[in-house]
Amino acid sequence: MSSTPSPSEKFTLKDEFFNLRDMFAGLTIDWLTYSRLYESGLETEKLCEATARMFFKDLYRILRAHIVLGVCKITDRPSSLGRENLTIPGLYERLKAEGIVDDSAVKFQKTYDAVMSFRSLVKVPRDRLIAHADKDAAVRDDGLGGYHPSEERQFFADLQDFSDQASALIGLPSLKLSPQAPHKGGVECLLKALGRGIDSKR
Repeated sequence: MSSTPSPSEKFTLKDEFFNLRDMFAGLTIDWLTYSRLYESGLETEKLCEATARMFFKDLYRILRAHIVLGVCKITDRPSSLGRENLTIPGLYERLKAEGIVDDSAVKFQKTYDAVMSFRSLVKVPRDRLIAHADKDAAVRDDGLGGYHPSEERQFFADLQDFSDQASALIGLPSLKLSPQAPHKGGVECLLKALGRGIDSKR
């Protein structure tokens, strides 16, 4: 009976990183959508309230849970339940195992630590209110907070830095995780359409 192939035998390092980086980009775009809708000021808040208050309230809850889960997913352990996970710690371990990263990579280590530190802030609400329903937390309605929006913004800045540094180490061009400009059909188009709808009724 043949043994189970190691990660390096199943996937190249570049293949692994390309797919992980796509996850970074998807999560970043989702967070930017959330941030634009719920953290961009009173004008946007009033627009959402005036057009579809309950929809945007539900969407807030969905996006918050999705972002928390996404952060925990990409920062999860390299393997669980006998299967490998595509995660930042898994990539970091492989870079070390292949001799690409060693103790001299101080800047990369600091960026890795910064990304991983945010996990400790989101893991408790993930464990108690999203992946499970902890009775005390649910009855008290603790919410998914526990950190300031500035800490979340810093996480996504650190994630971009980690992606850029890992790209350079692996020999790939860097990738901007967020769109360079508002893309057609995105959240800006939605807000503009809602604004036009409000104006037409005046």
